[in-house]
Amino acid sequence: MSYHLRIRLAAEVDVAEAAQWYNERQLGLGEKFIREVDEAIVRILENPLAFPIILQRHEVRRVLTKQFPASDLLLTEG
Repeated sequence: MSYHLRIRLAAEVDVAEAAQWYNERQLGLGEKFIREVDEAIVRILENPLAFPIILQRHEVRRVLTKQFPASDLLLTEG
């Protein structure tokens, strides 16, 4: 099974909008959010099978950021 990282444009837009929302609440928090997402991406690249499957049919896995628990990234087999 081979995995490739592909970040869809819609996901990039979601992250940018979330970062803006966080910055409106507290200056600098949006940048911290983006760093968290970047760190989660590194974890995905290092070990894509380490994350729990949430949709068996397409092997979709959930990856959470550490300090922004409502934010998740989805990893699919491909």
